[in-house]
Amino acid sequence: MADKQQKRKEYMKTYRERNCEEMRAQKRLHYEENRETILEQKHEHYIGNRDVILKQRSENREVNSAQNHEYYLANRDDILHEKRRNYVENRQVINDWVNNRRQSTSERHFKSAVFGSPNFVYPKTHNLGPLNIECQYCEAVHFKDALKSMCCHNGKLSYLSVQNGPENFPIALENLFIGTDAKCKNFREFIRQYNNANAFASMGAKIEDIPENGPYCFKISGDVYHRTSENIQIDTTLQPNSVQKLIHQPSYAELYVYDADTSIVIRMTESANAQCIRDNMITINAVLNDVSPYASCFRKFREIYDKELSNARITGSSMKKISLIFTRNLHDDQRIYNAPRTSDDIAIVYVADRDGNIPAELDFAVQPSGPRFMSKLYQDNMAMVRKFGRPDLFITFTCNPKWEEIKSELKAFQNSSDRPDLVTRVFRLKLKEFLDDIVKRKIFGEILAYVYVIEHQKRGLSHAHCLFTLSNEDKIKRADDVDNIISAELPD
Repeated sequence: MADKQQKRKEYMKTYRERNCEEMRAQKRLHYEENRETILEQKHEHYIGNRDVILKQRSENREVNSAQNHEYYLANRDDILHEKRRNYVENRQVINDWVNNRRQSTSERHFKSAVFGSPNFVYPKTHNLGPLNIECQYCEAVHFKDALKSMCCHNGKLSYLSVQNGPENFPIALENLFIGTDAKCKNFREFIRQYNNANAFASMGAKIEDIPENGPYCFKISGDVYHRTSENIQIDTTLQPNSVQKLIHQPSYAELYVYDADTSIVIRMTESANAQCIRDNMITINAVLNDVSPYASCFRKFREIYDKELSNARITGSSMKKISLIFTRNLHDDQRIYNAPRTSDDIAIVYVADRDGNIPAELDFAVQPSGPRFMSKLYQDNMAMVRKFGRPDLFITFTCNPKWEEIKSELKAFQNSSDRPDLVTRVFRLKLKEFLDDIVKRKIFGEILAYVYVIEHQKRGLSHAHCLFTLSNEDKIKRADDVDNIISAELPD
C-alpha cells in the first residue's frame, strides 16, 4: 500500500512538472510570436499609469524594507549566528568564489584596457621623424618641424658653428666616453671616482642636510674653497710600483710630482677606488700628462727638485726651498669677480655685442621668474577667467623617455637622462603638436582661451599643465560628453 502511494506521488509530481514545462513552452512560443505587440501594450500601460505604478513600487519598497528591518531586529542574534556558521562551513568555497570573481574582473579589465573596444578607431601615432635636417650656416641638425633659426639665427651667430667645437680632443679619452666594452662601461659608471682620483684639488664647503625626500640635493652654506697641498712633500725613497705605507700619503696635486707608475699604485690603493680599473687609470693619467699644463708644471717641479737635491748632496749644503706658484693674468681686474662689500656698491650688468660695445638704448622689462613676473602672469590668467569663464579641461601632458624619436637618437651607451637637450627638444615639439590638435584642429571643439605651464619638478622629466576653456556649444554637460573624450585604456 505504501509503495502504491509513493508511486502515485511520484507520478503526480512528474505529471505536474510535465504540465508546467508544456505551459512554459507555450508561453515562450506565444511571447515570441507576439513580442512586439506585448511590448507595445506594456509600454502603453506603463506610460498611461506611470505615476500610479511608480507610487505603488515606492510604497512596496518601503513596506518590504520596514518588514525586513523589523524581522532583522527581532532575530538579529540568530541571523548573525547563522551567517557566521555558514561562513565557517563554506569559507573555502566563498574565498574561491571571491578570488575567481576578482580574477575574471581583472582579466576583463586588462583585455579592455590593452585591446580596447573593437569599434574604436585609434589615431595614427605621431612621429617627428629623424634628426637629420642640417642648418646651412652652422651645420646643427634639427627635426623636420623644429624652428630652423633656433641654432644660429640663420647665420647671425657665426661663432656657434659646429666647426668651432673642441679641437684635438684626446682619442683615448673619447673612446672611454663612447666605447661599449667592459672598461668603457666601468669608466662611465664610476666616473666620479676616476675624476676624484686624478683631481688636482678637492672642493670644500659647509654642506647642509636637507631632511625632505626626493633626489639628492647639494646645498652649500658659506664659502666654497678648494683644498690642495700647501707644502708638497716628496718621498725620494718611494720606488715605482711600490705599495709601502707612507707616513705622509700623497694626494691630489702631490701625485703629479711622482712618476706615472707610482702615482697609479697610490691611487689604486685607496678604498674609494676599489671599483676602478687600473688600465683606465693609466689612460687618464697619460692623457692629463699630455694635455694638462698643470701636470707639466708639477713634472717640471719634480725635475728641479731632483736637481737641487743632487746639488745639495754633492756640495754638502742644505736643501733649498722650492716653490711652485701659479700666477693669474695680470691684466685681469680681480675686483670685478668680488661680491659687493658694502651697501653703497651698485652693480649694473649690460648685455654687450661681440665687440664689447654697450647698446645705446636700453629696454626696461620685467624679467622672467621674478615675483613681478609671476604676479603679472597670475593677473593675466585671472582676466581670462573673468572674460571667458572657468576652464573646462585640465590636461597634463607628460614627456615619455621611451618615445621613438628619443630612443632612435641615443647612442648604444646612453640613456635618456644623458641627453636632456634631446629630451627637451622632443618634448617641446610634441607639446606644440598636442596644442595644435586641441586649439587649431579643434578635436574637443572651439577653444576660447587656453594657458599652460611647463614644469621640471625635482629635476624630473618635463611635463605641462594645460587649461582649456571651451565655447558654450562645446562645453561638457552630460555623462556622454565625458565618455566621448576620455578613454580609460592603457597605451601601447
